[in-house]
Amino acid sequence: MSKEKLFSIVALVVLIVGVALYGVFGLKKGGQTAEAQDNVALVNGVGIPRATFNQQLAQATSTLKAQGQDVSSDTALTTIKNQVLDSLINNELINQEITKAGIAPTSAQVDAQYQAIVTQVGGQDKLKTQLQTAGLSDAQLHDNIRKQLAIQMYLQKNIATSTYAVSEKEITDYYNQNVKGQKNAPTLKTIHDQIVQQLTNTKQQAAVNAFVASLRSKAQIQTSL
Repeated sequence: MSKEKLFSIVALVVLIVGVALYGVFGLKKGGQTAEAQDNVALVNGVGIPRATFNQQLAQATSTLKAQGQDVSSDTALTTIKNQVLDSLINNELINQEITKAGIAPTSAQVDAQYQAIVTQVGGQDKLKTQLQTAGLSDAQLHDNIRKQLAIQMYLQKNIATSTYAVSEKEITDYYNQNVKGQKNAPTLKTIHDQIVQQLTNTKQQAAVNAFVASLRSKAQIQTSL
């Protein structure tokens, strides 16, 4: 699978689900100076508003609760808060780098991605329903697409394709360790492509995490929850 297709999959899921992959990037940018308002963090001098944090925390909590996860205990809430804050910081770092690089998708690219989403969810009416459920307008979706495409373009320039290479040995090892021996286990040939996808996605996620960690290591970050 091509690197471009991999990133488009991530973008599509983020745009439709809203916060399911928010732990990687998020969809909103702080963009306020330290003096502008109450902030939960400063990233290279740029503030992340507490109001934005509270909004994303509410969305994440609601989504996790709907998935049946515990969001009521102090431990769980602390974990969720830290994850949301990390996501906002990562998002701000990425957006700062995108701005420096002067990366911006064209209107044609945004429209093409929008139509891909319409097709994936089964039509305009179904998309409208999902947007209403997520509390997003069509204009906000277009804005989120633009942001996600910018992220996609930026990562393509900064993460080597070789990072995602999957060897046949890795595929065989995965099959032997996780599938072979199970009752009615499918043959390796039958699920070869699915294993490739799984391993590639895992490597992609690791590469993105490592890249974002490198940005954080060079940034000046202050937090105040």
